[in-house]
Amino acid sequence: MNQNSIKLWKQQTLICKFKRNVTTSVLKERETTLDVRKVNYPYPGSVTDVIDIRSEDKYRCHHIPGAVNIPLINNVLKGKQILTSKSTDNSLMEFFTRKKSPSFIPLVYCDTGKWASKIGVLMAVEAGLDALYLLKNGYMTYTQQVLKDLQTLPMQFTFKVISGFTGTGKTFLLNKLSERGHQVLDLECLAKHKGSMLGLWYGETQPSKDKWQSLLRDALARFDPSKPVWVESESQRIGTLHIPPVLFEQMCKGDRFKIVLPKEERIKCSLRDYPYWIEDREALINIVRKLERYRGKEKVNYWISLIHSDRWEEFVGELLIEHYDPTYKRSQSKNKLTNNETQVFMEDQSEEVVNSTLDFLTGNTTYL
Repeated sequence: MNQNSIKLWKQQTLICKFKRNVTTSVLKERETTLDVRKVNYPYPGSVTDVIDIRSEDKYRCHHIPGAVNIPLINNVLKGKQILTSKSTDNSLMEFFTRKKSPSFIPLVYCDTGKWASKIGVLMAVEAGLDALYLLKNGYMTYTQQVLKDLQTLPMQFTFKVISGFTGTGKTFLLNKLSERGHQVLDLECLAKHKGSMLGLWYGETQPSKDKWQSLLRDALARFDPSKPVWVESESQRIGTLHIPPVLFEQMCKGDRFKIVLPKEERIKCSLRDYPYWIEDREALINIVRKLERYRGKEKVNYWISLIHSDRWEEFVGELLIEHYDPTYKRSQSKNKLTNNETQVFMEDQSEEVVNSTLDFLTGNTTYL
């Protein structure tokens, strides 16, 4: 047997031995000194600490917001979880012992709320805790609740939508609205993507589907339904992620404000918003080459020649007019997002013009 096989055999032997020695009846007997409270998500406000005892990989992929990771499960083999020797160390018990106090009531969760959570209970007993929360059905309960909330939460809100071609500063205006205290759902920030082929945030990866849905749910849950929520006009897909149907439908019903900015100003805004285009031109060229299927090899080669010769304003202008604008028009038409738009003309994005535009958007003044 090789070393990996021996290690796996030891791990399987360990958990089988544990299951034989610590049966369900024994666990129940030991639990009598511990107040074990099984709860659903959202969990009670009396929870002081949330502990994710799943593997480090699963925790990194996503977890309940605010949870710390003290893994009892560290390996995955053919889709099955294997309890390793880490399940016999004192990490979780030391955490319990260190934090122990009359007010300390932690919540522990694993994937399904079964064996790993049972081991957590045993360690809580041995650490002498008075009370412990367990999440019914584990992390699965949380993801199910997130999906349920995404079916109902969006219906509570009125959305106001900022639309306009690429380079008109839509995200910039959203940030300014947020600074003024207005409710803003920044989908591109949550998705780490600007919604186009060149839109992935530089040096970032998009969140997993579970994390994306959780981020959306948490953002919506913090909003006041009596006030509007500002959002940028988006296609239903942002990079590899999709806006949940109910949320997208509510966004489509919102009042729309189309920002109109001169081409020269759009070029300035684009160079401001995409500085890494200039900083990492090789990465940019590799992405631009993918546009051959849409714009043809000759056109793409011309754009690449502009990059090589540092003609950035000309390159951005070409990309906006020849690629981004037609793509945006098709997207808006496909999603029937072109009706009932109020056009908002901006000469530039100077402080005076921006403040005047924000005043108009929020109803503080008439638009001139």
